[in-house]
Amino acid sequence: MIKQFAIFIRLFFVLIGLAGSFFLFQNHYHYTALLVFIVALGLFLELLSFINSIFEFYDKTILSILNKDFSANFKTKKHQ
Repeated sequence: MIKQFAIFIRLFFVLIGLAGSFFLFQNHYHYTALLVFIVALGLFLELLSFINSIFEFYDKTILSILNKDFSANFKTKKHQ
């Protein structure tokens, strides 16, 4: 539940950043729009990193099942 909410919040901030960048570009604040776009791009890359860390556990599990590796460590780490 919390992971889904965290993904929603991150996606919301990315969309707000892109909308803000578009709004600033339309009002002829080109450099500020570029800065906001770069921040939104950084937030998007952080979102991809967060999603990748969530699916890392499932990737490890499937690979260990396919390779019949019963010594795999499946300790889950706390996500932000």
